[in-house]
Amino acid sequence: MKEVQEVYKAVKSLTRRLGREFTPEGVLVGTLGEVLAEEKYDLELLPPKMQAFDAIDCFGRKVRIRCNQRNATPIKKGPAGSMLLALKLLPDGTIEEIFNGPSSMTRELTGGKQPDGAGFVSVSHGKLRKLMKSVPPAQRIPPR
Repeated sequence: MKEVQEVYKAVKSLTRRLGREFTPEGVLVGTLGEVLAEEKYDLELLPPKMQAFDAIDCFGRKVRIRCNQRNATPIKKGPAGSMLLALKLLPDGTIEEIFNGPSSMTRELTGGKQPDGAGFVSVSHGKLRKLMKSVPPAQRIPPR
């Protein structure tokens, strides 16, 4: 199928040009989210395949970037001082900010839920958006 070949051609071009591995699966959406987040926010992406974090913000805080196309985000407890940037990749190729703030603020949303095998708990975007309203601007990752 020609369209599938075009997807793989685009993936290869993105990998070469941006120096990050793109694969046409769930990892592709996450990687696209990282690259789009770096473009939109004052972040420096860490080398691919870092254990727990994807970037460092302009204040030196460790940032976990979570991006998907669903209506919930899998999150994991982060160490004190770390940040969570939850994004939704929209069909037009742009990102919507769902949550931007200290990871510690999301602990109340995951309490009592059983984590999956990788330690993640899925939290609805509605709950994350509501929590986002209580994040003071000074505690967010600033835009570029």
